[in-house]
Amino acid sequence: MAGKTGRIFTTIIIIILIIGGIAYALLHIANKKAEEEARVQLDTTISNNGLTDYVSYENIDIDIASGKVKITQVEFKSPEGVLLLLADELYLDVSTAEVASLAMNPETGTLSRGQFGASNLTLSTMDRSFTTEISSFEIDFNGDLDQRVFEGDISALFQDENSFKIDIDNALLNFDEALIAEFEFFLEGMDFEAFTNELAVKSFTLDLETAPGGLKLNSIAMDSGMLEAAGSGTLILNEMMGIVSAVGQLKVDKISSGLKESISPVLELMGYSIPEGPFNVIFKLPEDGTFELFIN
Repeated sequence: MAGKTGRIFTTIIIIILIIGGIAYALLHIANKKAEEEARVQLDTTISNNGLTDYVSYENIDIDIASGKVKITQVEFKSPEGVLLLLADELYLDVSTAEVASLAMNPETGTLSRGQFGASNLTLSTMDRSFTTEISSFEIDFNGDLDQRVFEGDISALFQDENSFKIDIDNALLNFDEALIAEFEFFLEGMDFEAFTNELAVKSFTLDLETAPGGLKLNSIAMDSGMLEAAGSGTLILNEMMGIVSAVGQLKVDKISSGLKESISPVLELMGYSIPEGPFNVIFKLPEDGTFELFIN
């Protein structure tokens, strides 16, 4: 069960590589021809991986000259019939030459830049306890991504310098009652409907860089009913991807009364309190492991 579900998501990468290879091979042929060939190859890949009942889409649109690929009305279901992903559109914008090289020579091919995004995206957990609806999701990357990354080896991102920027607009998080019950201690006394409304995210941006031995968070910002804040930070990692040291800061412009009430007891046990109005949070984790937190 888990293996087949994993293959569903692996197929996303397979789709991208197949389309890229076809687009490059058909560089001097009409886009429609490329789309027809891509559909055949994509359907074959889905079938060969035993995913015909779990993966579906409506149409493929390829602009060979620009390297843009769009797949519309995409659905990914689990073997149990749970709709894990639904999107009006998934799109990719990369160098067709680089994608073709990666598809045909996976051991040496790399991607140096690209953009991946989705519109009207819905994601769900296997047990349906959590779903999120996102109007717009986009990630831009620059650097050196190779086959290891697409196979799920996240540590490969830290062997070269890479930069990523993630933008999310209008995201709504939904929890079922069973999951909410697990956090009853933190939500005690809160109005559940008001709490879920606070979870609506107007915008979220993340700009980060990876490099050998660490991660630099250039900026992170959120505008939601629960929190309006922006910050930055740095993590130093060891070879096992463990955190050696960290430092960061967060400027909070607004925090909802519900969130403030739920985290205040925990902070008070640590000797901290949340000020009225905007405030700053600074945290430090030196190599000796002594965590430091400052709120002012």
